Amino acid sequence: MIVAMRLPRRAMPEDEFWQFIALLDGSTDGAAVERLTAALRAGGKRKAVGFAERLAATLYELDREVLCDQPVRWFDDPQDEPPIPLSGDSFLHLRAAIVAQGQAVVEQVLADPAVLLAHPWDDGEALLYAAEEAVGGEIETKFSYETGSNEEHWSPDDFDPETHETPLIAVLLSDLLHPIEAYEDEAMTVPVEPEVYAWPFWFPFDVLRAVNDELNALVRDGGGVPERLGEQIRVYAGLGEVWQPTPEITWDARDDNGLGRVVEVRVQLRQAEVRAWKEPQQQAALRSLAASCCLTVLPEDHGSRSALEHAAAEWAPPS
Repeated sequence: MIVAMRLPRRAMPEDEFWQFIALLDGSTDGAAVERLTAALRAGGKRKAVGFAERLAATLYELDREVLCDQPVRWFDDPQDEPPIPLSGDSFLHLRAAIVAQGQAVVEQVLADPAVLLAHPWDDGEALLYAAEEAVGGEIETKFSYETGSNEEHWSPDDFDPETHETPLIAVLLSDLLHPIEAYEDEAMTVPVEPEVYAWPFWFPFDVLRAVNDELNALVRDGGGVPERLGEQIRVYAGLGEVWQPTPEITWDARDDNGLGRVVEVRVQLRQAEVRAWKEPQQQAALRSLAASCCLTVLPEDHGSRSALEHAAAEWAPPS
């Protein structure tokens, strides 16, 4: 039987909270969470409730749309596939994993959401229940840490996990000058498939997000992605040594993370020039090439063609 703890909801002091979090040593595996749970149990019910209250407040502070929109990877993701959008639950588990990394990482993520792209993440779900395991019952907290609760940091149409739609257009970047040969797991070094490249951390995420938002709106308003193309148009923009603006298409590609059939379109930008540009130039180039990719696969009578043609014509690659 679950018993709700109704002790005074007084959050644990931050310094003490982060001392408990340090027991995890950055991990949320079974052994790490058990160390934390044992320490909270030894501290008594009030300490565990105070920990739960501080954890909820920290998760609430991390509950931001700009973080949920980051294309993060998990340790068990296939490395040759692009990341899939976060759901309400997976974003909550990501926030718990961020907290497990410690106060400095939380502050870095809040200051620069692109920090989330630096490496794959563990699933932090187990941390959510450590205090309740310590007291043997459910703990009610002042702050809700469910995704979308922190309304100040979400768009007016609050996040609804039931209606959070997969983007029709996914524009994804890769640094073609930096191939990934392996990544570090907790227990081993895991090799990845050939032709897997690092994310270009230097490219402004706000620019990428703006292009994705604009193209999604245009295609959605024009009638969406035709069923014969699959669930999504996926644009891979590689940043390499040369300009290759002519789209290369892979029809009937498969997504192993639940989307099913997609169409993939690839172009390449010359990294040396793009990296030196100001954000408006970067956005114009990426928007133009991504629009050209969409035009290549959408039917001639699609309602978005006029707007996409306008976007594609606003920029041309250097000769």
